[in-house]
Amino acid sequence: MDEISLNDKKHLNLFIDYINWKKNKNKVQKLFTHPKGQYEFVKNTISNGVFNINKNQTSSGIILIEDFNHNKVRIELSFIGKEEAISKAKKIDESKKLILPENEYLFDLENIKIKFHKNTFYNSSAISIEKHNETLHLGEDIYPINKSIEIFFDTNHINTTQKNKMFIGRLSKKNKPIFLSTKKAENIWSVKTDQLGKYALAIDTIPPSIKPINFKKNQWVSKQNFLKLKVTDNLSGIKSIKPSINGEWILMEYEPKNNTINYNFSDKKFPDGKHELEIILKDNLDNENVYNIIFYRKYM
Repeated sequence: MDEISLNDKKHLNLFIDYINWKKNKNKVQKLFTHPKGQYEFVKNTISNGVFNINKNQTSSGIILIEDFNHNKVRIELSFIGKEEAISKAKKIDESKKLILPENEYLFDLENIKIKFHKNTFYNSSAISIEKHNETLHLGEDIYPINKSIEIFFDTNHINTTQKNKMFIGRLSKKNKPIFLSTKKAENIWSVKTDQLGKYALAIDTIPPSIKPINFKKNQWVSKQNFLKLKVTDNLSGIKSIKPSINGEWILMEYEPKNNTINYNFSDKKFPDGKHELEIILKDNLDNENVYNIIFYRKYM
């Protein structure tokens, strides 16, 4: 198996003890499949990997593990059936809301609404839904989610000239906002999320930054094949990059993983001598940085 379909990727979290992974960063692989996880790459299963062992019955099993380099591990198992009392289900904390997969829910807090669609969770889940000051506390992020949760903020009470620079963000463990694409329908803003946690309105007024990597201001770059610059944004992320040399548009390659942009001199030839590179950067809240730098080049 070289690739996993998008549909299968969506349900991969059902293959591990997800709560244990979220709390302890320790992946425990399950050897059975969830009833709602129908995978294209899992074939010829019997009872989805679940089997019964009668009292005092002895059974055996084998686990075969192979990686992409065909290294194999064989684990032999032995089971003896034992009768044990079924433990009582834990009592649900009354401060939490029980979300059943088969139902829809709409919770209305002051200025904030939360909508759960059917099958948002794979299993019944008890989560806390509270508002503290202007922050939504939406449970602990320890449950795998099947369908996105919708969160609505009424922003009618916000009076600021910088409202257009605001968005709904998810707060990190250090309470720093993480940008989410926010749909703004007049005063009712909304986001869709696949994570529980804390959410609040945040603001981004800082434009992206840019810094040359392989050249400096007023430098001759005749022996170089390309120009390379680093572009970063502290919050909402890069939205657009508009580059030009001497007022003429040029093509630059953007590598978001490395936060770099590159211009190859073979793409377009300019007259020898002085050149002005201009790059207009915008982030997702339209904060703009117009960057200009002079360089010199003689084309061979």
